[in-house]
Amino acid sequence: MLFFSSCATTCHFETIYGSWVGQPFKTFEATYGFLQPVGTDGENIIYKYKMKRMENCTIYWIVNKEGMIIKWSHEGTDCVLAPFS
Repeated sequence: MLFFSSCATTCHFETIYGSWVGQPFKTFEATYGFLQPVGTDGENIIYKYKMKRMENCTIYWIVNKEGMIIKWSHEGTDCVLAPFS
């Protein structure tokens, strides 16, 4: 049961932030604030978003030259959301 509860909050987090893939990065910035790029992967720009409510959670966005979010990842132990939050 503990695993299910843990996955429920992590899975909800991944569903919410994963839904940004394929969306314009400017739309994300309009919602969450302007981000500075932290590097590239050779052709795409990498942005780092430090979660404000979760001290140990960072999201990385990979944005192509057209300004679309093509991939994301996260690191940290606080990367969870309560369902329906």
